[in-house]
Amino acid sequence: MKRAGYQTDTGGEARIIAVLTAVSVVLAACLLPFPAAHAAEITAGGTERPQDDEITAGGTEGPQDDGNSAGGTEGSQDDGNGTDGTGGPQDDGNSAGGTGGPRDDGNSAGGTGGPQDDGNTAGSTDWTIDDGGVLTILSDAGMADWITKSKNTKKENITQAVISDGVTYIETGAFQGCGSLTEVTMLGTTPPALEGGAFADCRFAAESGQGIHVPEGAVLSYKTAWSESGYAQCIFDHIYSLIYNTDGGMLPGGGSPTASYTEGEELALPIPEKPGYLFDGWYENADLSGAPVEVLSPADYGERIYYAKWVANTYTVTYYADGGTIPDESRYTEYTVGEGLPELPMPTRWGFTFDGWYESTDYAGSNVTGISADETGDKTYYAKWVANTYTVTYNADGGTIPDEGAYTGYTEGVGFSLPIPEKPGYTFDGWYESADYSGSRVTGISAAETGDKTYYAKWTVNTYTVTYNIDGGTILDENIYTDYTRGEGLTLPIPTKQGYLFDGWYESADYAGSRVTDISAADIGNKIYYAKWTTIKGIDPTVADYADTEIEVRAHTADSVVYSVDVEWGAMTFCYENSTWDATAHQSVTGGGWRVYDSEKEEAVDSTEDAINRIQVTNHSNAGIKAQLAYTRQTGYESITGSFWKAPDDTDTNYETLTRTLTLATADNKKGADGAGKATVGTLYFMPLGRKQELESGITRWTRLGTITVGIGPDESEPEKDTGK
Repeated sequence: MKRAGYQTDTGGEARIIAVLTAVSVVLAACLLPFPAAHAAEITAGGTERPQDDEITAGGTEGPQDDGNSAGGTEGSQDDGNGTDGTGGPQDDGNSAGGTGGPRDDGNSAGGTGGPQDDGNTAGSTDWTIDDGGVLTILSDAGMADWITKSKNTKKENITQAVISDGVTYIETGAFQGCGSLTEVTMLGTTPPALEGGAFADCRFAAESGQGIHVPEGAVLSYKTAWSESGYAQCIFDHIYSLIYNTDGGMLPGGGSPTASYTEGEELALPIPEKPGYLFDGWYENADLSGAPVEVLSPADYGERIYYAKWVANTYTVTYYADGGTIPDESRYTEYTVGEGLPELPMPTRWGFTFDGWYESTDYAGSNVTGISADETGDKTYYAKWVANTYTVTYNADGGTIPDEGAYTGYTEGVGFSLPIPEKPGYTFDGWYESADYSGSRVTGISAAETGDKTYYAKWTVNTYTVTYNIDGGTILDENIYTDYTRGEGLTLPIPTKQGYLFDGWYESADYAGSRVTDISAADIGNKIYYAKWTTIKGIDPTVADYADTEIEVRAHTADSVVYSVDVEWGAMTFCYENSTWDATAHQSVTGGGWRVYDSEKEEAVDSTEDAINRIQVTNHSNAGIKAQLAYTRQTGYESITGSFWKAPDDTDTNYETLTRTLTLATADNKKGADGAGKATVGTLYFMPLGRKQELESGITRWTRLGTITVGIGPDESEPEKDTGK
């Protein structure tokens, strides 16, 4: 064991400097305030000795030490100048080697026993203390030497300690009593062995940066190795910046992408969110290579940047086409975020025009043409359609369509019933799609139909009844006159009634209005006609050959001329006879054509000179007259003509065929205008000519061909002079 040197101070008081190999006081906690001074003594060797006023070396029993004796052995009073602790001259502090000599001024090297140390000793090559109170332990040897000589360094002046990489242990109480020590810096990444109480009485405050500093990357290993020592909590943690490159994502709670983490602590990395994307982990490389990182372990350290990896979501797209068809629909049933769907499909529907996709069933808002790259979520779209409107054209064939404008177009999906046209004299028989009325009748356009339409009206001509109120007369073959067809008309029959002259058909029972001879092609409706008869005096066509009609024409003129004329004619009726063919002679036996008909004999009159067709004019006047004769054809018999012939034996009259005028002289041809004599008579005969027209109504035996009129007027020609013969 090393012997302690000693020195005597100016007051003559001696202090023993001893090297302690054991300390019985243990530091309880590094953050406690300075402990109070202990009253207990610190003894070396553990053997009993008399009360020492300071530190006795050797531990052996001896006389009372006054503080100046060395080695604990008895000797004479040392004056400080002796060597090796023996009595000698007083030491002035300048002696080397720690031997008795002059007083030590604090500049001696080596740390060996010497004169009193003033706290400025530089230690050895394994540990150093600088002027700022920074202690550096360089090796295990330095740690051992420091522990041995720490008493002489005035521990309370040490503010920082640096433990080099070569130090493998820190002994119990190594820094006990270093009340100003606030920072310990460990340079080695491998934690040295730490015994209890190593930092007793130190004043660490980690929150102020005061504590035990260890190299980056060594915090965990230090805390693990010192977990039982009580000083693990005094190890100062390193704080590193932590940057999250979220690539458009958002950290939970709107956290900042710039953060930090503490070495030695575990940190679970946050899970960010990004609309339309699924988070696929944090990566240390910007190209997202390597493995994803979920947690920073306590062993991790250093500045960190993490890059978020995202996987774009794929969403479904649902279409409600409302009866339409979507070509190649599978191409449009999903989309990916970041890509979208630039164009939605274009559906088709027969008879409708597509009017866009909408996000609501009521087609509110704007139509949608595509899905942009930044959209998210499943989509549902509804097709809006505008029904096509088509034109409808009607060929009514002369008919009229009531309110036609309401039927000239139709809308697909609605349809409508076709109108019922009207046409006078016709019954509507349906609309057809072809002009020849082939196929089925069409009554309406169904909701499923499309395209422009053209329809043709088919008509059935109406047949109407004809009723005759004949008033006792007779109509031959009446049944062929009981109806007529619109567009054809009908010539009314000529009835007969014995003793009467037929005077026409009328539409009213009182014979008001005009006579009706036929029903025109334009007429429609059922008809009722009333026969009007005129009595023929004294004539019975069935027993007489002719009928007389007397016409008196009287006029009083300035020259007192009196006119009196009689006109009579036979009872003429007419029928048509067909030719008969002689097969042997190969010729016609009887010529066909119209004949004057003798009703009594029931045969035709072949001669042009017969009482039946005779017209006779008798002039009783005292002046000459002119009788103008005319034949007017009945409607429907335009091909029939009539001719008048003068009787060959009529010498008193003049007949002008060009104008059909019969001129009669005065009653007395011999006496002149003032005389009165025998009446003058002129006779004509009438015969019809021509072939019958082929009429659907047929030709009856008794047929009215026309009307014969006789007009009487004065003869204004120069009268013959009386010759006296």
